[in-house]
Amino acid sequence: FFMITNISKRILIFFLLFQMSFSQTSGKISGRALDEANDMPLVGANIIISQTQAGVSVDDKGYFNLINVGPGKYTIKAMMIGYETVNIEDVIVSVNRTTFLDIKMKQRVIGGQEVVIYASRLSRKKDQTSTVKNISSEEIEILPVEDLAAVVNMQAGVVAGHFRGGRIDEVSYMIDGVPVNDAFGGVSSVSTLEVEAVKDLEVITGTFNAEYGNAMSGIVNAVTKDGSNNFQGSVNTGYSTYATDNSKNGEEVFIGLDPFGINSNSDVKLGLSGPVIKDRLYFFSNYRTQNVNG
Repeated sequence: FFMITNISKRILIFFLLFQMSFSQTSGKISGRALDEANDMPLVGANIIISQTQAGVSVDDKGYFNLINVGPGKYTIKAMMIGYETVNIEDVIVSVNRTTFLDIKMKQRVIGGQEVVIYASRLSRKKDQTSTVKNISSEEIEILPVEDLAAVVNMQAGVVAGHFRGGRIDEVSYMIDGVPVNDAFGGVSSVSTLEVEAVKDLEVITGTFNAEYGNAMSGIVNAVTKDGSNNFQGSVNTGYSTYATDNSKNGEEVFIGLDPFGINSNSDVKLGLSGPVIKDRLYFFSNYRTQNVNG
């Protein structure tokens, strides 16, 4: 009996930790589905995410909640017998944020065409008490940065890794909701990601909820990209050289450095993603190598 009790406790702790980690890598889509003519709730209407086919039904007050939605851009479809199907495109979901949608559906007699709506309302978090900034992969791509530290330092309240004037070891770094700080010094993250591998970056510079521990100044949570049913690849290279004199008093200052050599410095990035088992299992890989001479 004692051994069974201990095993049960371990299983419970595991599922609690798993749920906590999963909640810090996903967002939520909420809203109401109403009749366009009289604003009556459309009880039983189906709300579906086109990309994942996950869906829910509208309750008796017209509300719906799609939880555990990964960060990204989605198309939401609202369907009900006797009403025109509504497609809401470009719905953006960020980590720990709630995107709210007001869906108005028009009655139809026999048949009708689909209505396409483009989402424009920003996501929000009703219980938010902190200063939060979510940076999507699309925003990171257009920034002139080489690493995530540069993205973090661009946010309000952050200067050279210091959040709101606090010490560097007062910041908690997380990857997919899992803390990656140095267990001894806690000075910085022990694992870093390339910007090409990040799907969504959450930076909290103010007060934050109790779900985050071991942090006093700020939180940095990076969510990695996933694969899909389509194979995708990318290659990014950069080369540079020096145009300065490498001699003093007839002697070489930096051994092996050719001032006008080709490819003195090189930087190569490779990315590949795709399906392992279609609609079930995917992979995403990212590789970077740098060679700096001098």
